[in-house]
Amino acid sequence: MFLILSVNTCSFAGGGVNQYNWISINMIVVLAFLTIAGLIYALSNLLPPRTMSKLKSISRYEIAQVVISLIIIIVIAGLASLSCNFTNSIAGMDTFEAAEAYIAKLLYVNGINLAAHIYSTSIEFMVVGEIAKYASYFLSGSIPLADTSALKVSISISPAINSVYTNYADLIVSYNIFVVVTFGMLFLMFLSLFIVKGIMLTVVLPVAIAMRSLAFFGPRLREAANSFLALAIAFYFIFPLTFVMDSYIVNWTYCTGSLSSCNPYYSSYPVSYTSSYIPPSSIFALNPQYSMFGLTFNVPLNFYSSAFVSGVSTKQALLPPSAVGTISQEVADFLFQGIFLMALDLGITAAFAKSLTNALNSGFGIRGESLWS
Repeated sequence: MFLILSVNTCSFAGGGVNQYNWISINMIVVLAFLTIAGLIYALSNLLPPRTMSKLKSISRYEIAQVVISLIIIIVIAGLASLSCNFTNSIAGMDTFEAAEAYIAKLLYVNGINLAAHIYSTSIEFMVVGEIAKYASYFLSGSIPLADTSALKVSISISPAINSVYTNYADLIVSYNIFVVVTFGMLFLMFLSLFIVKGIMLTVVLPVAIAMRSLAFFGPRLREAANSFLALAIAFYFIFPLTFVMDSYIVNWTYCTGSLSSCNPYYSSYPVSYTSSYIPPSSIFALNPQYSMFGLTFNVPLNFYSSAFVSGVSTKQALLPPSAVGTISQEVADFLFQGIFLMALDLGITAAFAKSLTNALNSGFGIRGESLWS
């Protein structure tokens, strides 16, 4: 098991639903504005009739917003419970843990294994090219293998074979720029999961509730509050769920896991890291174990590429076009998972946030008298 995670129960007390005690934080904000509404209503009785009428209208607006805020908190708590139970039933962990596990495997197993494959295969070609180069110096002439009156056979090594292997080595190394960029973007996405989990319901949601309660200070505060609310819901619920969807897409595409049906064309893919294939250990094999962000990783990493392991003959490994084609497929698979699917995830999250914002602005709210009217 490449990743060891503690499984949180989907209970309000256990942290699976009430992460970082966000319900209490938002309830404090709601109670604070309810107290403010009560003070405004009490003080309005000491002021002139016109001002008293305006302040009582504002206090009634505040109380209405408190009720709406309570409904919002209850709905979000229900969504958190539903989301946690859903991912726990299919992955054995809550939504964010499932998303973190998916990206962690993509980074610290697939990504590192692919980079090792690229460099080690290029080293193999460079070594073979150097051997051919120096062999051509010693065997600059033809070596007779058979010399009879009926048959003459000789062998010679051309210096041009060196350039063939070195050119292919350079080509394979050039693929690593795509791997590095994708790895960096995945790492930023991995960090963003912890940021989203930490601030969306503990910072962004309370700010949205506060802005809704203070909407009488300006005509755009309610719309801004709805935008903050939509962002909090979209990134806390939809964003991590898209990675659960990615996991299903990848398992279906490469026919891995315990799916009852999978891609009928998966057999056309070569055996590679995409199916969690790890080459057998060599004398240079490393299996470092380390912790990051509370997650413990056991990373399989081999110095040698999969070209020289069992199942692939050395003869095939030394054929540059074959090795380049295999690595090209592996890089394409990594880009598909690390670029295309991640862009799809962000697009789905942004589209959901925009649609929810438009829905909230269209009629969800109570308009009160402006402070400046």
